[in-house]
Amino acid sequence: MTDADHIIPWFEGGTDDLDNLQAACPPCHQAKTQAEATRGRARHSRLRPPVAHPADRWR
Repeated sequence: MTDADHIIPWFEGGTDDLDNLQAACPPCHQAKTQAEATRGRARHSRLRPPVAHPADRWR
């Protein structure tokens, strides 16, 4: 059994077109997806300013 994997991840603008899909075994697909999610979270956290906790203003 294989999974359909996005070559360019969907959250990075990849499409569902066949030329952006590849077959991947489930363990490899899961590992790739987790790595992409980690990379996406890291990139996203660099783009957003840190949110101050309300208690920080009393320090």
